[in-house]
Amino acid sequence: MSPQPNPTGSPSRRTAPIDSLTSLRGLAALWVVLVHCNDVLGLLFPHVQRLAPAFDAGVMMVSVFFVLSGYVLGLRYREEFRTLGTRAYLRFQALRLGRIYPVHAVTLLAAVFIFAHNGWPTDEAHSVGNLVANVFLVQSWQWSHRLSWNFPAWSLSSEWFAYLLLPFLLRTVVDLPRRASVAGTFLCALAAGLQAPFLNGLPFPRLLELVPAFVGGVLMSRWIVPGEPSSRPARIADACSLLLPVTPFVLAPGPGRTTVFLGLAFVLVGSLARAGASASAFWRHPVVVWFGDISYPIYLVHMLSHGLFIRFVGFHRWIDSSTPVKLLVVCAWAAGIVLSATLLHHLVEVPCRRWSRRLLGAD
Repeated sequence: MSPQPNPTGSPSRRTAPIDSLTSLRGLAALWVVLVHCNDVLGLLFPHVQRLAPAFDAGVMMVSVFFVLSGYVLGLRYREEFRTLGTRAYLRFQALRLGRIYPVHAVTLLAAVFIFAHNGWPTDEAHSVGNLVANVFLVQSWQWSHRLSWNFPAWSLSSEWFAYLLLPFLLRTVVDLPRRASVAGTFLCALAAGLQAPFLNGLPFPRLLELVPAFVGGVLMSRWIVPGEPSSRPARIADACSLLLPVTPFVLAPGPGRTTVFLGLAFVLVGSLARAGASASAFWRHPVVVWFGDISYPIYLVHMLSHGLFIRFVGFHRWIDSSTPVKLLVVCAWAAGIVLSATLLHHLVEVPCRRWSRRLLGAD
């Protein structure tokens, strides 16, 4: 994953990019896409429904995003927030907004146009109040959370909550002994897995989903140093990546399955980070890394693109078509998502990130 900008403006080392973590972020985004779209894909290819347990497990990949974010930001900023002033804090938040908000704003405007161009919707999900909450990125800060407008952006709201707390968290954990950091990471992974099946019945469920994953990632940055000159972390990462999609088929739904799944995900993040440039060729392949680079816009745009595809092309009308035609339909659907994400990445995400960093003197 790419290094983050320096919030203090003071001279400091930059964290070297970890391509394998960028790749993992891309694969996690693609897995989330399958979660939201496997039912309609099953209309064309009924046998795909046999893979439903693996597809459905993709809902937990959002927690993997939080682990990745906590690890990378903790690694990047842990020394710089030993002392925290108001100016440094505000600059950090401004830089994070410059990183995440432009793509969110564009996709939110697109959602408003799509849902309201023929008249304002009357359902609660698309109310004016929920639109305001989305504008200010607080839609997941609710006692009982409901999806609204551009649905995937709920996790962005939780991530923004994490950014507000990160400097204070880093000041707390930066000097923790290694043994305490390891134990804390283990407890966070355990908590993330055990609570996952019950989140919808708990207060502030989307923030509760964030906390153990993000804090676990931050704690992991305290004791896992990237680039260990050994092949062992790379082998562990490859083993975890093979076990993750198998887990939903061998374990029954419930706390046991989610705990094992997210435990493997924590190990995967840590082993890829420790392997660094020694990770296997798959994780460093340019195409896989590229999907990681555009993973954020893929995540935010895929539901909108999917909805437009259903409206103008549809899946039901192709049910009785030949297999080659069905494959062309699926390829067109996937191409629409990837093309939309690529345009957002190059026309919005990258230019706005560079502009915000220049404005705040972070280059």
